[in-house]
Amino acid sequence: LLLKRLFSLRVIGITGSFGKTTTKELLLSILSQDGNSVASIGNIDPIYNIPTTILRCRPWTKYLILEMGIEYPGEMDFYLWLAPVDIAAITGIGLTHTEFLKDTNTIRQEKFKITRDARHVVDYSKKPPELKNNLKIATEVARILKIDSRDIKNGLATFTPAPHRMHRINHPSGAIIVDD
Repeated sequence: LLLKRLFSLRVIGITGSFGKTTTKELLLSILSQDGNSVASIGNIDPIYNIPTTILRCRPWTKYLILEMGIEYPGEMDFYLWLAPVDIAAITGIGLTHTEFLKDTNTIRQEKFKITRDARHVVDYSKKPPELKNNLKIATEVARILKIDSRDIKNGLATFTPAPHRMHRINHPSGAIIVDD
């Protein structure tokens, strides 16, 4: 990635079976406090989303946050060729996309390719799927990037979950509905 060599762009790659989008949005909220940040849009298939997101970077972009979900063996290799990551963040890993990845071992092996050249790895792959883990991953990545604790706090305070991601609805009956 030319921008990495010419300017000090830092690339953060996020993979896992669940929690990628929320972690990405949390990181975007935090890192935007420190400098121009670009992140994958929504939850679009990465085969289109990653190249399009990279093209949105400008010389003054400080952080590139990529959601690197995979469905096929070898897919992560392509993403890492496009954008070698400085920091790899791995959310929980479970039995997903088994049509092509077959089993948990293959899923884990393919997703862990993200760590190959990363200088730092934040690994929550063995944790249960919980929102607090996404918060911990985002905070840990921010600390690796030496983001000021006030910026982390402000980023978390201004964070708005993406639609249908841990959206709390207080029903008139008194029930709490979590739209996820």
